[in-house]
Amino acid sequence: MTREDWAAAALRALRTGGPSAVRVEALARTLGVSKGSFYWHFADRRALLETAIDSWEAENTEAIIAESERGEGAADKLRRLLTRVVSTFDGTVAPGELMLYLEAGGEGVTASVERVVARRLDYVAGLLVELGQPDAEAQRRAAMAITLTVGIYQLSIGAPGPLARRSLSENAFVDTLYDALTR
Repeated sequence: MTREDWAAAALRALRTGGPSAVRVEALARTLGVSKGSFYWHFADRRALLETAIDSWEAENTEAIIAESERGEGAADKLRRLLTRVVSTFDGTVAPGELMLYLEAGGEGVTASVERVVARRLDYVAGLLVELGQPDAEAQRRAAMAITLTVGIYQLSIGAPGPLARRSLSENAFVDTLYDALTR
């Protein structure tokens, strides 16, 4: 069993159940190995959890930002970003990210989660500044965008029906959110 195998299993657990689901014994059972092999690769559970959070950050923040950066200019980049994020509001979102926010303090990973949120806020605010928003206003609007998306993630998991019944088409929602952020 390699370090990468343990890290991949930890990331799957993080995605589906949040930080508390990243447990050495449970992962060992899933992988069909003894937990002793874990200690060849990680000092402790916290090191494994940090590795999983780093992977989550890479795929759920940095990869999405890189995808957005393929746009031409700030307006196109922001629309690409919003479209990518809104496309996940289909009721299939894994609860792990929400659990990460809820459990960060108790799991000792607050600094890692704050780093990710700050990166997201800074990226959106930077695009808004490029579009002519004053810095302070761009920061407020970026916070609005991030908190709105977290709220929609939560609703898409816990109560997806009302959102679906209101026919929040992806394009119309992106247009409304884009307008709210850039006006």
